[in-house]
Amino acid sequence: MSEILDLKSKDWPRWTLFLSLLVSIIFALWTSCQKSPSVPDEEADHEHFQAEEITLSPEAIKTGGVETQVLQTISLRPRIKVPGEIKFNPRGYYRLSSPVAGRVEQLLVFEGDRVTRGQNLVKLFSLPYLEALTELKLAYQRWQRLDELQHDEKQMAWSLVLSARNKLKLLRLEDKDIDELLRQPSEDQLYCLKSPIHGQVISRQVVTGEQVEVGTVLMDIASTDRLWAEIFIQEKDLARVTEGTEALLRVQAYPDLEFKGQVNYLGPIVDESTRLVKGRLELDNPSGLLKTGMYAEVVLLGQEIKTLAVPEEAIQEVYGRKVVFVSEQGGKFKARPVEVGEEIAGWVPMLKGLKEGEKYVSRGAFIIKSELLKSTFGEDEHHHD
Repeated sequence: MSEILDLKSKDWPRWTLFLSLLVSIIFALWTSCQKSPSVPDEEADHEHFQAEEITLSPEAIKTGGVETQVLQTISLRPRIKVPGEIKFNPRGYYRLSSPVAGRVEQLLVFEGDRVTRGQNLVKLFSLPYLEALTELKLAYQRWQRLDELQHDEKQMAWSLVLSARNKLKLLRLEDKDIDELLRQPSEDQLYCLKSPIHGQVISRQVVTGEQVEVGTVLMDIASTDRLWAEIFIQEKDLARVTEGTEALLRVQAYPDLEFKGQVNYLGPIVDESTRLVKGRLELDNPSGLLKTGMYAEVVLLGQEIKTLAVPEEAIQEVYGRKVVFVSEQGGKFKARPVEVGEEIAGWVPMLKGLKEGEKYVSRGAFIIKSELLKSTFGEDEHHHD
């Protein structure tokens, strides 16, 4: 028993030291918690910016190209930039195929040729066409004889004429073409394929002497006066785009030209991988400068809004925050922290920090920022010395 008491008495100084240290740590933590809370970062930043100012001489202001404006409400049209690609307008695109079997006797146009509606493009030697034409002429001659004789069967003969005309109409001949054939029996017996639209020959699939069947594609013709531009809109911008939204389009070949159009279609599906929605513009192209396959930069013009705004170059970043320099008397400029919206055509909407009627630096703000930072760094170096 005496040995145990003797052992405890030897360890007692160690326990005393441990308990003293523990009490000291707890007391230090408790006193730190009782101190007044620190000033929030935002308030500290505000106080810091209130002190950030610089004075420039009239010569420095002139040399730096510093200009000021009074903040006021202006009208802006939000712009959404999207990529695009020029496409043919399917409403003006025609794939010409043969309605009869035969042989290509004459090709009258080739790639790049401009054509008008009703112009002869290809002439074919076709037995089915000759049979239909012969049937029409015989029926018409018979009707003429009976009509002169005032024969009772002339009505029946006329029905045969109409039947023969309808067969030729199935071969894409119009009434005026058929009438011309009946007036000029000496007309050559080749079948003429005519252009269904005004446009340009885009491609040709046959050569002279080639045998073709019903449905054989002969050539593609397209109107280039009115084209489409396929565009891709981000999901976040959909609320600002509707059918009828005006658009401006530029292509690399003519960077100084703007082509006008409007949205005439918005797709019903958001692509799962890109999160883009396909849209379409319709563009006038009377000069033919736009070519299908061209990539384009498209700006969609939103509804006009009125807002306080400053030129984009008036916004600077100092110590990680956006600022505008406010102009005061005596060449003094102060950095004012601001909150802004998205840039619109070179202007930035002012949401917070600057009031209407205040004079701010609209041009040369970067020069003032540089001078401000130089003076700040100089003070810091002097302070450290």
